[in-house]
Amino acid sequence: MTQADSKVLPSPPSLVKTLLAGFDVISNHIELILFCIALDGILWLGPQIRLSILIQSVIDWISRNPDLQAPEMAGLMESNREALSLIAERLNLLTILRTFPVGISSLMIGRTPLENPFGVAAVWQVTSSLFAIVLFILLVLLGIYLGTLYFSAVSQAALQEKIKWLDLFKHSPGHYMQVVMLSLLWLGVLFAASIPLGCVLPIALLSGSGIANFILVGYGILLIWVLLPLIFAPHGIFVNHSSMWESVLNSMRLTRYTLPSTGLFILAIILLSQGMDLLWNFTENASWLTAIGLIGHAFVTTSLLAASFIYYRDANNWLQRMLQITKLSSMKA
Repeated sequence: MTQADSKVLPSPPSLVKTLLAGFDVISNHIELILFCIALDGILWLGPQIRLSILIQSVIDWISRNPDLQAPEMAGLMESNREALSLIAERLNLLTILRTFPVGISSLMIGRTPLENPFGVAAVWQVTSSLFAIVLFILLVLLGIYLGTLYFSAVSQAALQEKIKWLDLFKHSPGHYMQVVMLSLLWLGVLFAASIPLGCVLPIALLSGSGIANFILVGYGILLIWVLLPLIFAPHGIFVNHSSMWESVLNSMRLTRYTLPSTGLFILAIILLSQGMDLLWNFTENASWLTAIGLIGHAFVTTSLLAASFIYYRDANNWLQRMLQITKLSSMKA
């Protein structure tokens, strides 16, 4: 490597500067937080779609079915009946609008409010299993599309310093198809990683020992190890208009060569988002002060998303330059 090469060699992305740049972007494009505010507003103030009657009927059917009355299964169902009933009571099907890995960030998805400042939330019960499946699929597809628009707008604001809404909607069908395929890939990876857990965890739960906690911790570490290389897979779709597979391969290469800095960046985002959520979740669901939390959450998470696009661009530029210098050095040697 020559001295001239070292002078033009870009510095690795700065963690602090990247995060501050993300907050500056959203400060200049504050309208982008409306995506998160709208979704949280629906989950907080809007009607809720629940499956409690349908889920309870399934639980009762399992309890009455003689073929499922093995002592192990009966004990497992009895120990988890209360938890299943609580899930059935609080589950709002509209939370499916928060999709992964591309989706609109939501504060209310973890709160599942039963009341709001207007009183008790209106409830619509779904009693047909077929209709529930169809509605589930439609909500997932809608959530992915809204998330695609959200990511596209934040990407433009972060990298182009302006939002071209006409181009955004023009490219949205292509981006949408790639995001759907990426979501299916994530689902497949999660399913494959869950197979060992599904085989071991029921045995650990029936044994009544604390080994189940260790299994869950190990599973969490496994998920981080598997999903970390895919963390920037959505970014390539929106930044470079790449296909899903190209974005996945580029994300794996990027995280491989920048693992220490990328790991610190992801850790900083998790700590900031989760730490601030503890503050936003301090208010009661029935208080209008919750609106402040929704706005704060929307601003912080959208800013962190903008910072991730900036980091992705800068890390790619740094990596490309490093590979070029390495190639030139090997040729001269």
